[in-house]
Amino acid sequence: MALSQVRLELLNLVAERNEDDAKALLAKAQARLAEQQALHGELQHYLEDYQSRLPVRPTPMLLENQRQFCGKLVEALNAQQAAIDAEQGRVAQANERWLAMRRELRITEHLQQQGDLEVRRTEEKVSQREMDEFATVRHFAASQRS
Repeated sequence: MALSQVRLELLNLVAERNEDDAKALLAKAQARLAEQQALHGELQHYLEDYQSRLPVRPTPMLLENQRQFCGKLVEALNAQQAAIDAEQGRVAQANERWLAMRRELRITEHLQQQGDLEVRRTEEKVSQREMDEFATVRHFAASQRS
């Protein structure tokens, strides 16, 4: 095998590993995003549930405490939404990296296929030349006998 073919195979192996790593990072980012979204949903549900409850004997102090607690939950929801937005950005970056690594892999695979094709063509030319030489020698030997 030609040295350039070995280099192409090595390049292809590196590209495969890079694409696999990028795919794994994308999957992790997507999982973290799903966790953040689930937490946001839980907070939203908790806020809605808490707002729907009224104290049995509402006093101004209890109503104020409830209002303040709901305000804290809204703050937590806003912070959670910011975490979701940040995670969505990381998912987008991881997706772009994976797509770039995937393109790189396809390019290296194409180069390797082209190299393999060139090796086969060269081998076929050598084989054809050898068969032509053999036929010429046989023909010459046969004509010498006659």
